[in-house]
Formats: sequence, structure tokens, C-alpha cells
Amino acid sequence: MYNIKTVVKLVGIPAVTIRAWENRYGVVEPGRTDGGHRVYSERDVEDLRWLKRQVDERGMNISQAAKLLKQTNAERRDEAGRQELVPEADNEPALAPDIRQLTFDKLQASLYDTLIQYRTEEANSLIDMGFALYAYEDMFHHVLVPILYRIGEEWESGKVSVAQEHFTSNMLYQRFHYFFRVLPVQSNMPKAVAFCPSGEHHQLGLLLFVLFLRKKGMEVVYLGTDMPLDGVLHVIESKQIRFVCVSLTGDCNLNAALGMLRHIVDEFPDIRFVLGGSAFSGGGHPYSGFVLSGDPAKWESWFKDQVGK
Repeated sequence: MYNIKTVVKLVGIPAVTIRAWENRYGVVEPGRTDGGHRVYSERDVEDLRWLKRQVDERGMNISQAAKLLKQTNAERRDEAGRQELVPEADNEPALAPDIRQLTFDKLQASLYDTLIQYRTEEANSLIDMGFALYAYEDMFHHVLVPILYRIGEEWESGKVSVAQEHFTSNMLYQRFHYFFRVLPVQSNMPKAVAFCPSGEHHQLGLLLFVLFLRKKGMEVVYLGTDMPLDGVLHVIESKQIRFVCVSLTGDCNLNAALGMLRHIVDEFPDIRFVLGGSAFSGGGHPYSGFVLSGDPAKWESWFKDQVGK
């Protein structure tokens, strides 16, 4: 147990701030000596250190950090209580991750487990916690997209059911579309349309690129997968599209996709393409100069060259 002077030295927070956080947000509950002086446990010290990091290093406000900390501690107590009541139950969920040690890998593992068990509320809570702790691009790149790749691979190998794959994919795709809606559009920016052509259903790389464009302030009409030509032409004309973003992984659909690009150029000679996916990146076609890799650093260079000037 530590007195408040020692805690101040250990965590680097002034005593008046510790008392304010304690009284206003209830982040710690120190004991009292016989003389009425506060005494803090090792857990209290750890909690205060974690809160300080969120405020100083991640720019989180204290009320938000305190809410996350209390939520996680409550989840840990609830889970511990359930495990104590049923110590030998099969498939008992693991303890909720400690928010102070919630790395991308730990968050990814915990979230995956909740999703394949259809635990909607817990999954949403973990996702919300991740977005509060990390930049949203990091959450997509290091947590949500790896889960989507994993669930797709495990569905193809028969390790998970169609229902599990659909539930997980729908939950996580909703987060993409939420950010597509709320990120502000800059009226002076050119507009883009993004889609996977007919026969193509792999959209993860394209979703990440659309998220990048939306962060930059571009309006992007996202058409999704298996998109036929007529609908694309209508969008280009009606929305005055400047950039057409296409992703293709299946080589079997490459010739049809190249024919689609030719039709677009015939109708709109000034259009600019952005092409991604393994089918396009193989080269040997007239549009190789428009291929962009999946490296976000390359996206930044492309944007500066093609849009930002």
C-alpha cells in the first residue's frame, strides 16, 4: 500500500489531480488509514499510470479514459465471477482483456472469439474500445481486416460455418461504412467511384483504399462487389467522377475487367484509373501504369501526385 506522496512520485501526477480524478470519475478507490489518510494499492497505481498515458500520449480526455477503464474492470469482474461459479464449464469465455495491456494481437484474438460465438454486445464493446484506444486506420489495418481475412480462410477450409463467416463479415463491414458516412467531404476535391468488377467478390483491399480517400476528404461512391459495366457508366456520368478505383484478384476475370476498362475510356477519355489486386498487378496489359500496390505509403505518394497538387 502507498500513501499519496509516494503515488505522486511513482506515477508523475500531482496529488490535486489524483484527488480530482478520484472524486469526479471514481477511477480509484483508495483505502484509509486509522488517521483518515488515503492509501493506494498496486492496482490503483497501475490504473493511474494507464490513465496518464492515455491523456499524455494518445490525447484522450480523462472522462473517456476513465469510462473505458471502469468498463473493462467491470467486465473482468463479471467474467471472473462467472468462471468462479462454473469452474469446469466447457467453452467458458476468457477474461476480458486488460485495457492497459490491450495490444493489437490481444484485441484481435478476443474480438475474433466473441464474433464466432455470436456475442454481439461484447464484440461491439471491444470494437468501440479499440477505436477509443487507437487511431481508426490502425484499428482497420491491424485488427478488423486481419479478422476478415482469417474468417474467410477458415470458412474456405471448413473450420467455421457459413453463418459464422456472414455474421463476422457483416459486423465488421458495418464499421467501414460508418466511417465512409461520417468522414467529412471537401467540396474542392475530385470524386471517385470504387468497385470490384463482375465475378469479383474480394473487396478488403479496396475498402481500405476507399477509407484512405475518405480520410483525405474525397467523396467516393462505393459500389461494392460483382459490379456490371452499365451501373458504373451511369455513376461516372451522373456524379462527374474523375477517378475510377477497381480491385481484382481473380485472374479468370481479368480479360472481362480489361474490356470493362476499355469501355469506360471510350465513354470518358479523361478518366483516371486506380487499379489494385493481384490480377491487375501481374502486368502484361495496357493499364499497368495505373496499378497501385497495397502499401499505404504508396497511396500517400499517389495522392500527392494525382490529387494533392
